[in-house]
Amino acid sequence: LAIDGVDGSDAMLALAREDAARRGLAARVRFTRAVLPNDAPPACDYALVYSSSLLHHLREPAALWESAKRWGARGAPLFVGDLLRPASEPQARAIVAREAGGEPEILQRDFFYSLCAAYTPEEVRVQLASAGLAHFALEAVSDRHWIAHGALP
Repeated sequence: LAIDGVDGSDAMLALAREDAARRGLAARVRFTRAVLPNDAPPACDYALVYSSSLLHHLREPAALWESAKRWGARGAPLFVGDLLRPASEPQARAIVAREAGGEPEILQRDFFYSLCAAYTPEEVRVQLASAGLAHFALEAVSDRHWIAHGALP
């Protein structure tokens, strides 16, 4: 089983390579720098497409859904998980204090801005419908995360 890990950050890829080597997985995982929507992953027709906490970083959220359809095999499972935007700024600040209160200020600030940049489930439903993926299941799984999953057309 071969796995391609894709990220837009060289620093994150270096950490991923180190972790894979430490776990004895370096021969099974290939890490590639790519930024959606312009860069392609190293292969196509993937049997599974998984995305974690990417959507809120994209300028155009359609880039994720269209890329998954473009590079995933027909019928392949797609699983996307991301942050859920809180209903208010005080709620976002409370989540940061609870979940990251002991972290350095820069990490707390980045987490706060990521929460504010995240999408609500209603917004994700609109994105899925626009991408032809309205059949996907979508659910909030915590006060700060949602998941969407289904089979690619």
